[in-house]
Amino acid sequence: MRIGCVPYLNAKPLAAFMDYPVQFYVPSVLEQMIQDNHLDIALVSSITFLKNPDFIPIYEGGIIKSTGPVDSVCLFYRKDLGNISNIKTISYTTESKTSVALFKILWTQYWKHKLENLELTTQNPDAILLIGDKALNFDDAQYTKVDLGEAWHLLTGKPFVYALWASRIQLDEKIRRLFFQAKELGLKKRAQLVERETNPSKALHYLTKNIQYEMNAEALEGLNLFQDYCFKLELINQKRFL
Repeated sequence: MRIGCVPYLNAKPLAAFMDYPVQFYVPSVLEQMIQDNHLDIALVSSITFLKNPDFIPIYEGGIIKSTGPVDSVCLFYRKDLGNISNIKTISYTTESKTSVALFKILWTQYWKHKLENLELTTQNPDAILLIGDKALNFDDAQYTKVDLGEAWHLLTGKPFVYALWASRIQLDEKIRRLFFQAKELGLKKRAQLVERETNPSKALHYLTKNIQYEMNAEALEGLNLFQDYCFKLELINQKRFL
């Protein structure tokens, strides 16, 4: 079985104790690989899952979500701008389409600005959208940090689901149970998983306080709401059953 996962700290509890070999790629590459039949199962970003109604969720294997601040999906804008409203140019991460979609939703629905007023650039942008370990470790001395997980929660009152296990093939209960067991063991051993991190205590706080791994009714409502906003902004062209 061919399994793919993101190479970020937040996914370690889900993949570290998998009984099958796991390949690691950024979300945008995982999306292409599973669509091209190079992977059977992947920890796909939420918008990839929404765009592919044939993908089968493996909720028992865990998800990546936050209820409030996530600390690893952040907008950084230059402090000299004074206010987020003064952003004119931006550089998006190329690693995750979900994070870009989340920013577009927040920019239009929460901060009430128009996307057409933003210019994409990689040359000295006013703001940078970063995810994963790059966001966690970014030197923001000259920047104001905006946590998109926190902004989403302020807008909706719901958790945000960033990624989930999904399969392009039918799975029996044995495989589903293996994913469940890997997640359960990973959650119990989070302290062990961060021992080699530069700042183990900060990493453990992130994995235990910022990131949540269980799918529940409220998380499903948050995912449905994200789907509604994506459809409204024409980021997806259809809705799928969740």
